[in-house]
Amino acid sequence: WAGSDILNLKKGFVMNDGKLLWLSKLLKGNWWVFPILKKAEHWVENTTEKEMLESLGIKVTGVCPSFLGDVNLDVKYEWSERMNVYVSSGANRQEEYGFGVVERIAGELPQITFHLYGADWKTRHPHVKVYGRVPKEVMNSQIEKMQIGLRLNEFDGFSEILAKAVLMGHYAI
Repeated sequence: WAGSDILNLKKGFVMNDGKLLWLSKLLKGNWWVFPILKKAEHWVENTTEKEMLESLGIKVTGVCPSFLGDVNLDVKYEWSERMNVYVSSGANRQEEYGFGVVERIAGELPQITFHLYGADWKTRHPHVKVYGRVPKEVMNSQIEKMQIGLRLNEFDGFSEILAKAVLMGHYAI
């Protein structure tokens, strides 16, 4: 399970992040999926997700953080007086992934440049850079000399952003 999947299950969605909300409405919620889920084995990425699933009556087999990707990233950290912080989001999930938090704190942190990847965002701060969706190789080359990988999801495991930050010698927050 991924964290947002659990939140969507709790909200009554049948599929993904609510894009198929019409299906949930047609089927009158997701009550019918619980007996099916109770027969399966369930793994989550952290104890917060485990507790939430179990509060929904679904037994969790285990907690296992995951990371899929190239683990052969070179350490390229470079100190900079002006810190560079990168955040990544899925499409149409900017609030969940912390873009709104960055927008709120950026006014108080003009000495930090924030780099937002993965989705569009309208910012009022000149030191918040928005890249949208870029190929993984492009993002890796752009972030390699930055200082901080920031992950702001409430429900999250060991995300790719944090894994890349650690592997590149950056601070992972």
